[in-house]
Amino acid sequence: TGRSLEEILPLLTCNPAKMLDVYDRIGSLDTGKDADVVVIDPKESYVIDVKDFVSKGKNTPFHGKKVNGKVKVTICGGRVVYEDK
Repeated sequence: TGRSLEEILPLLTCNPAKMLDVYDRIGSLDTGKDADVVVIDPKESYVIDVKDFVSKGKNTPFHGKKVNGKVKVTICGGRVVYEDK
């Protein structure tokens, strides 16, 4: 799109937080807020299998589909809550 990183970051972080009324739970690096971060490998592909879902809900139209972009680590509240094996 030709946008700089400084233009893209608010679109993916602060602006959605304001829309969802959770902006007070986020802050800059110097405010001491816990991190909520998802790290993905955009080049890794895998097949979606409902047996791998952590959620109780197993309904998805994507079961058996090959997709790109695998979650490697999820950090919530400053703690690692998921790590790819």
